[in-house]
Amino acid sequence: MRTLLAIGRKELRQIARDRRSLFILLFVPAFFLLLYGYALNFDIRDISLAVEDNDRSSESRALVSAFVNSGYFRLVEFVESNADLRRLIDRNDARATLVIPSEFGRDVIRGRPVGVQVIIDGENATVKKLFREPGGMVRLQPANPALSPIRLPEDRVRVQGIVVGVIRKY
Repeated sequence: MRTLLAIGRKELRQIARDRRSLFILLFVPAFFLLLYGYALNFDIRDISLAVEDNDRSSESRALVSAFVNSGYFRLVEFVESNADLRRLIDRNDARATLVIPSEFGRDVIRGRPVGVQVIIDGENATVKKLFREPGGMVRLQPANPALSPIRLPEDRVRVQGIVVGVIRKY
């Protein structure tokens, strides 16, 4: 224990003598704390949302508004049927759908538990390489060769995170 205290005193004296060491000791951890706490954000935002509102009540409109005003979803279109939802997902116009059942508003007013259906398209959940192409376009090349690349205008692409390594088990 005496050896540990002696080493601790020696290190404290060294830090007091060298102001740069003190600066690095305090600044670098604080910098990374701020960087990882505020600058890096892995929230997925601006998810295109299609809505099938089978109730068309003020309560169902309030639910749709809550989704859109959350900042995570962007309303693409109101549709009339499941076939329209499927068409939007197949064309990559919507990444998520919200299906509100009929009599949703009545059940909410009466205090009954009521469910809604949220369908998320997970087709593009793969690692992609980003390539900038002429004309302000970006090509997202999937790591999975079975998937075809996606080409989008540069202003519609935002990097949410970077994959450093992948461990695969077969």
